Amino acid sequence: SKANEAYYLLSLKATQQGDLMYWTTTPVTLGYWLPPRSVDIEATAYSLLANMRLFGATNGTSIMKWLSQQRSSLGGFMSTQDTIIALQALSQFVAISKISSASLNIRVSQPGVSSQPTFTINKDNMLQKQTQKLEVKNPLNISATCQGSGTVLVQVDMSYTVTLLRGSRKRRDTSSTDVFNLNITVLDDPAN
Repeated sequence: SKANEAYYLLSLKATQQGDLMYWTTTPVTLGYWLPPRSVDIEATAYSLLANMRLFGATNGTSIMKWLSQQRSSLGGFMSTQDTIIALQALSQFVAISKISSASLNIRVSQPGVSSQPTFTINKDNMLQKQTQKLEVKNPLNISATCQGSGTVLVQVDMSYTVTLLRGSRKRRDTSSTDVFNLNITVLDDPAN
C-alpha cells in the first residue's frame, strides 16, 4: 500500500544506533551531553505513531526506547508540543503492546549502603510513577534487581552542584571530564 511505501521511505531517513532508532535534522553528532532538538523528538514520536498504525507494536520497540531515554527527570521532553506528541506515542505503544499485567518487585542497592529501596509494580499501579531518593556513596554504584514478569522503565536522575571559584564566571569545558559512567548489565534468570 501507499502507506507502507511512505513509511519505508521514512525509515530510510532514520538514524540507527545499536537497538535505538530515531529521526534527526542534525546529521552530525554534537556530543552526548547535548539533548536532542525538540523537532527530533516530535518527528520520532510521529514516526512511532505511524509505525504502530501500520504494524502494531511489533517493531516499534527501538523507537520507543529512544523516546523514553529523552525524557527529563520530571517526565516531559524539550517543549510542550514535543511532550504532548511523545507522551501520546508512548501511551499508545503501551496500550497496544498488550502489557496488561505486571507483577514485578524491584530492589535497588548500593555497596556500603544499608537502605535498599524496593518498588512493587502490579496491575493496580503499573502506570504510576514511583520515585525514591537514594543515599549517595562515592563512587556511585547502583544495582537494580527485578523479579517477576512484565516490562518496566527504570530512570536514574542525578543532580549535583558545582561550586565555582569566586569571580570565575567562565564557561566550563566539560569535554575532557566525565561526571560519571553508566554501565548496564541485564542478567536473565535461567530458571524462568
